[in-house]
Amino acid sequence: MTYWRAFTDSPEPRVEERIRLLAFIEDVRPLYVEANLIIVPTTVSAGTNVKVLEAMAMQRAVVSTTSGCAGPGLAARPQRVVADAPEAFAAGVATLIADPERRRQLALAAYGHAVRNFDWAAIGEKQRELLREIPAARR
Repeated sequence: MTYWRAFTDSPEPRVEERIRLLAFIEDVRPLYVEANLIIVPTTVSAGTNVKVLEAMAMQRAVVSTTSGCAGPGLAARPQRVVADAPEAFAAGVATLIADPERRRQLALAAYGHAVRNFDWAAIGEKQRELLREIPAARR
C-alpha cells in the first residue's frame, strides 16, 4: 500500500477479500496466468498501452475503455470488449465472467492479433518493408 499512499491523494481503499492490491511487480506473467479476464478502465491515454498488448499475448480476454486500448491497431473491437460508459463497461465484464466460451473466443482472437501484428517476426517484416521504401542514396 506504500505505492497507493505515494501516488494518490485519497485514503487507502478498505480491505476487500476478493481484491488484491499489489505493489510493484517485476514479472506480470504469473498474474496473467491466474486471471481469466483483464480489465483496463483507463480514462486517459499516454501513448501505446502495453497492458492490453500484454494481455492479448498472454491469451486473455480484455474489457477496456477506448483510451485503455489506444495504440497501433489495438482499438479494433473483434479482439476485446471496448466500453467507455461505466454501465457498458460493467456489462462487458459481467457478460464475460458469465460466459467462459465467449471469453475463450476473445482471448484466442486477441492472441492471434498480437502474433500477426506484434510478434518479433511480424515487427521485423514491417521494418524490412519500411527500409525498402527508403530511396537509395544518390552517389
